[in-house]
Amino acid sequence: MSPRRFRTAGFVTLAAALLASPSPAGAAELNQPADERPPTAAGNTTDLFRGLLKFAGAEPLKTLDEAEDLSDVVLVLLGDISRERESARWCRRVMDRGGAVLIATARMTDFSPYFEPGVVPGLSGSPVQCTRPEACLGRVPRYPFLVNKIPSPLSNPDLERMAGLSLVANESPSSFQNRPRRGSRFDSKTIAELPEGCRLSFGVSWPVSSPTAAVLVTPLVTPRDPASSSIALVYSSPAMFANKLLMARGTDNFVYAYHMTNFLVTKPGGGSKRTKCFFVEDGTPVTNFDEFPLLPQRIPPVAPPVPALETLQDKLTDAVNGALDDVQTRDVLGRQVSRHFDRVMPVLAVVAAALATLFLVRRAWKARYSPEVSPPAGLTVPAGGSPLDRRRVEILRSNDLYEPLREHLRALFARWGRAGGGTELPPVEIAGDASEKRNLVGKISKLWEIAHGDTPVAVPYVRWKELEPMIESVTRAADAGRWRFAGQGGAA
Repeated sequence: MSPRRFRTAGFVTLAAALLASPSPAGAAELNQPADERPPTAAGNTTDLFRGLLKFAGAEPLKTLDEAEDLSDVVLVLLGDISRERESARWCRRVMDRGGAVLIATARMTDFSPYFEPGVVPGLSGSPVQCTRPEACLGRVPRYPFLVNKIPSPLSNPDLERMAGLSLVANESPSSFQNRPRRGSRFDSKTIAELPEGCRLSFGVSWPVSSPTAAVLVTPLVTPRDPASSSIALVYSSPAMFANKLLMARGTDNFVYAYHMTNFLVTKPGGGSKRTKCFFVEDGTPVTNFDEFPLLPQRIPPVAPPVPALETLQDKLTDAVNGALDDVQTRDVLGRQVSRHFDRVMPVLAVVAAALATLFLVRRAWKARYSPEVSPPAGLTVPAGGSPLDRRRVEILRSNDLYEPLREHLRALFARWGRAGGGTELPPVEIAGDASEKRNLVGKISKLWEIAHGDTPVAVPYVRWKELEPMIESVTRAADAGRWRFAGQGGAA
């Protein structure tokens, strides 16, 4: 993982942690009249979702023609895809060459030009509201929770994790209409449904004729066909990928989007990754994958790691103590002073000055790197502030990134084969000499303790920056196959 991508992860995990524990107050923030405008423009943008795609390894494309290999491309079509000829042509090209496609739109759509007649049912085009408050975020009818399911007989770790999330909210989704499926080279399977009690709202409330909210499209072709590795996810609304719901407390949207991006970039078999993304929102290509409206300014570049002063001080103290013991044992100082008093006194003065300087440097160092424990003066939520503004102020005031760091490390350990907890580090297999193994085991153990330990520990921003190179080192070693959990095949 590059330093730039890891800095991106820092932004992303700040949002992830605030989603970990459902909060009634956070859910109530979306409890607003159906005709009220969104709280902020940033709340309806997709910056965080694009950041997740980049964190998963997909770099943006300006045009689809830039891609040398379409099997290496993730095509994302969000919002208004009424430019049917262009967007449909993009979809068919990517699917025919083994790429991945994500479509999320609430508009009435005929998907025949995108795939084949009957493969994906059309959208109703009418917004859906849920009549069961307990099945909605904040008990608001236009925010129903999706009912996720694994598309049998397919099995994929990320799909399974997506299906295990029960609090994935959407905003005024549409619904698929059932249509007879005709013979084709693609198959579609339901991966999400609307909860019971949903009704179409188009002036007159009407029961939903089909509960389908999302489908997975896979090929029915021979392995030699380039399209045999293509996949497509089609959703009945793009709102679940907007910042407002990705950051809403009381939802699993951020975790769901995280696993979805991993699923889209991973080619069948898990042997390689798709590294390019053509992202189209409301018919316009978007190439900015680096902006995150979570903080008032960007996190500064990570400084090179500096050894802790306490570590250097301990080594220096041991060396000095050893030398003093030797001098005292042989009474070197007494004999030298008696013989060469005039010469020894300047040396002792220099030593005393050096020790005083070391003491002052230590105090200055600790003062320089002590973390801020109080927020900037006058830090308040602006009048009419959105949930996004509240999250930002909470982060700045707390100066404790333990929760974001814990969620990020748990996601990494899940990716490396250990999604479960437990305070004890499971057995690991490491390649290399003894010193390398001890060093790597120490790092993994420390990160495991933060991710799954019983006792929460404060992680101020300065401490996060000390841990960042350690996480990056362990991640690089895992990606290079130098270590893995026992039972996962062993390190090469």
